[in-house]
Amino acid sequence: MAAQDKSTKSASSSKNGSVVESVRNAGRQYLDTVEKTWGRVADFQEELGKASGTGVLVSLGRTQANVTREVTGAYLRAARKIVG
Repeated sequence: MAAQDKSTKSASSSKNGSVVESVRNAGRQYLDTVEKTWGRVADFQEELGKASGTGVLVSLGRTQANVTREVTGAYLRAARKIVG
């Protein structure tokens, strides 16, 4: 009976390991999507400022895009450490 308990625990542990790895992969894919999406948002902010043609708005668009990139980068670095 002890041998059966060990094999059941081993199979359960193996299933848990594959579930954990699947969740990690999903987390990585999510973070990749977040990175692409917010990168596009930042690019749009910058292009919108450039399209205005006004020096102040060009600068504002560039600054907003840089803030978006910095905040997104910080979030992603922290999240990637957690996901592994």
